[in-house]
Amino acid sequence: MEVPGRRQAGDPRIPAIAAPGLDLDQDDCDALTAFVRSLPSPRGEESEDPKEAMRIKAGSAVFKAIGCSACHVAKLGDVEGLYSDLLLHDMSPQLGDTSFYGAFAPQPEQPGPGRKSAAGASLQEWRTPPLWGLRDSAPYLHDGRAETVDRAIRLHGGQANASSQRYAQLSARERSQLEAFLLSLAAPR
Repeated sequence: MEVPGRRQAGDPRIPAIAAPGLDLDQDDCDALTAFVRSLPSPRGEESEDPKEAMRIKAGSAVFKAIGCSACHVAKLGDVEGLYSDLLLHDMSPQLGDTSFYGAFAPQPEQPGPGRKSAAGASLQEWRTPPLWGLRDSAPYLHDGRAETVDRAIRLHGGQANASSQRYAQLSARERSQLEAFLLSLAAPR
């Protein structure tokens, strides 16, 4: 969107194509910012059942212990409960995409590891998605291929492979605790 102080991104190969003008003026931007700021942020829901609360707390510890928190950072800057570093990570060819997006992106003959998309990320690189609201966002992963949290974690590869392997070695109880923690990350009511 073209807004005051920020030009709309264009295709660098066709610089003559530019936005015809502002999509939002400063008053519109201020109103949108105030509205978004007024929305409640997602938070982990605390259970009133003491046993379930302990299970969620134990799951949070498992989340950290197996390395999930290296990329799914709980607090980023002033944002609490985001569970993302918002960085690109290599997630392996198995989790990679098979095509390019974008109106002007050239289509490679054979997409594969190392090929770059129009945005500059390789086809197997993905920005760490925030986990806030995870409970209310199934199916999981960028293309919805994982119907469960368990499946989503097991599909992590590349830079997340070590954490995925540690997850696979957890006891059924520890996996259940981790899932309880992740499913406590709900969208605001």
